[in-house]
Amino acid sequence: TCDFYLWGTFKNKVYASNPHVVNELKDNIISAIESISAEELVKVNSNFIRRCQQCIGNNGGHFQHQV
Repeated sequence: TCDFYLWGTFKNKVYASNPHVVNELKDNIISAIESISAEELVKVNSNFIRRCQQCIGNNGGHFQHQV
């Protein structure tokens, strides 16, 4: 969840300025990471726990379409 969330959220931010050199890309990544709020991290963590509970409740089976 965290990997998908982070990449999905930051992909547009990281590539918004169309970085052409590695240092620009690194700077954009750092800036995007520093922009994460505590509230956002709490939401990500809560979602991760909920998904873990769904996985356990389905004995490790598919659960993405269940809310």
